[in-house]
Amino acid sequence: MAAGDTGAIEAFYARWFPQFARLATRLTGNGPDGEDVAQDAVVRAVTKAGTFRPGESARSWLLAIVRNAVSDLARRNVVRKAVSVSEPDDGRMAVQVPDRAPTASERAEARERAAAVHNALNALTDDERAVILLRDYEGLSAPDAARVLGISVEKVGSRLFRARKRLGALLQTEWPGLFPPGDL
Repeated sequence: MAAGDTGAIEAFYARWFPQFARLATRLTGNGPDGEDVAQDAVVRAVTKAGTFRPGESARSWLLAIVRNAVSDLARRNVVRKAVSVSEPDDGRMAVQVPDRAPTASERAEARERAAAVHNALNALTDDERAVILLRDYEGLSAPDAARVLGISVEKVGSRLFRARKRLGALLQTEWPGLFPPGDL
């Protein structure tokens, strides 16, 4: 890819763009911005492929590029956009369902819970949201998340603890019926 091999670039795009878009959309809280950031991150990864150090985690390196692209977008957009509560879920939030088909009521509650979590995540600070998304949604290890965020592993742990605690408090305060204390 660093040498400009179009086949390698196409394979890279096919493999990584969906993950870039998912993370960028969650970090920005906005589908179109997430897609733009993901495209920008692909271009950055391709143009900076020669700077990748063997032995380093490729996934961490790539997700750090996405995170940096999101930060650059945030700096460009001085005014933060509000997310509509009535905006439809993009279908990417995972919901665990039993083996049987869920009832209409269960599907409605799941959509409501997913929207509540989405809104609560957007109420967190950028740093809190990023650490939760990287660790809990993307499944990165603490060392990999530390590399992406540019902080120590210990800082990842303390930031994640505080972010989860704040997220739980937001969910219980704003949506108490949907999130009883035993659920969080």
